[in-house]
Amino acid sequence: MVEHFGSSAVPNLGGKGIVDVMVSVPKGAVASSLRKLIVNGYEYIGTGGSKDREFLMRTVRSGGQERQVHVHLTHGGSYVGRSVLAVRDYLRRDKEAMMEYAEVKRSAVKRAGGEGERYRRLKKSFLDQLEKKALR
Repeated sequence: MVEHFGSSAVPNLGGKGIVDVMVSVPKGAVASSLRKLIVNGYEYIGTGGSKDREFLMRTVRSGGQERQVHVHLTHGGSYVGRSVLAVRDYLRRDKEAMMEYAEVKRSAVKRAGGEGERYRRLKKSFLDQLEKKALR
């Protein structure tokens, strides 16, 4: 299964133009899928913060622009796969939550000063709360 998630998958949320894709394969196929992605030009970054996720990225050209594509590879039924899709779907349904998250992101961008890890930390508490609501 391949699913688009992240900020660019939620209308009007805004984002950095990064396309996040969750690729879910059978548990026994993760290693071979990882090898195939690497052979096809994706750079392996690491686990993406979860033992059930492999994180890869690639720059692609589309419409005269360069974009980052982030592939989050996991196995079917993994918690990480379920949670990111639940958050995406929740934000698509709940405009108020989407607008609040958009403001959290804007504030985090200003406060992080270009530091990606700091940006993620600044959003974490809000996202953790959002995840709990989304997974109910």
